[in-house]
Amino acid sequence: MTAIKIVHTADNHLDPTFQKFKGKINERRRDFRINFERIVKFCLDNKVDVLLLCGDVFDRINPRNPPRSSLMKWFRDLTSNGTKVFMIGGNHDMPRSVEEAESPLLLFERSGYARFFGSTEEVETENLKIGDISLTISGLSFNHNYSASDDPLSNVRVPEEGDFNILMLHYSITGVKQKYPYALEPIVKASEIPKYVNYVAAGHLHKQEIKVLGKTVIAYPGSTEKLTFDEAEDEKGFYLIELEDNLVPKQTFIKLETRPMQRISLEVNGANEKDIQSYVQNEVLKLKNEDLILRVDLKGRVSFQAFQYYNKVELLRNLEKYFFLLEINDTDLTLKEEGNEVSYIDKTPIEFFYEFIRQKINEEKDEERKKTLEEALSYLDSKLKEVSQQ
Repeated sequence: MTAIKIVHTADNHLDPTFQKFKGKINERRRDFRINFERIVKFCLDNKVDVLLLCGDVFDRINPRNPPRSSLMKWFRDLTSNGTKVFMIGGNHDMPRSVEEAESPLLLFERSGYARFFGSTEEVETENLKIGDISLTISGLSFNHNYSASDDPLSNVRVPEEGDFNILMLHYSITGVKQKYPYALEPIVKASEIPKYVNYVAAGHLHKQEIKVLGKTVIAYPGSTEKLTFDEAEDEKGFYLIELEDNLVPKQTFIKLETRPMQRISLEVNGANEKDIQSYVQNEVLKLKNEDLILRVDLKGRVSFQAFQYYNKVELLRNLEKYFFLLEINDTDLTLKEEGNEVSYIDKTPIEFFYEFIRQKINEEKDEERKKTLEEALSYLDSKLKEVSQQ
């Protein structure tokens, strides 16, 4: 009986660029490195046959030399142990233009320790024979030149050559929750995935997701560390796929430990607004933990008299030493005068901008101009997301 072990991971985001961590940025980078090293150790300890890295191995196109060197060592160890490594590029580690040169993943392809499917327009393939099972692994890297109306799999041939066929992608797929609700980015139509593809090893969504279409399993393992507060409650990890002669994959989600991250909401009202500082400070100190990344969302209606004694800078100065990182968001703390709340705009300027451009796109009759608007908004959207993670 042949038994094949495959590990599927994605969105490792090695060498992140978070500026908000300031003096702790190297320690935060270490969190991402440790979890990747845990995946490598799992592969070594369990004699895994194949490791699939489905995009955003690196957080940026120009990672520093230390993480490159570490990855090279890990890949060498895996190769020596009999594990074959396959990679595709994601939106973070694929170049957007000629000026950004080439993906840092090409280095590992040239080393011979990993296979990098670097094409963004044609599916690349490698065939393996493990025991009695022929395995076909195909991949397509992320293409920044596609607009929201483009389907990366349309007019692309996915080969059917193995007993078990795997397709590696780094895109959102219809029917699976999208990563960003406002994102204008290319989406793969599930109907474009050939029925003979047994397993779609996907990346891009940071939350674990699985969808089954007929005999095709579409799986997102999610990121291996928490990048934003939207992921605070998510479990992080990777998939172990065990494949035997019956060709029915057994999937197990292997959990990874992550740095604790929490988001809380505090309501400021008539009962506590007389001393906002003390109220917030006392509530936040209940969560005191030097390893915790914490965001505090303040909301409520505050009188002008009480508001003038609120000092966010002082709160941060008094509290941040008790946490790995503390953020205080007070955009929903509104001011009231003479019993009436001052009228504030419910939408942020960015949300208004998205709505305005989307309306212009819908109204535009010229297809060329429409595509230009979509590309411009998609580019801006990606830049805003990069900034939000720093």
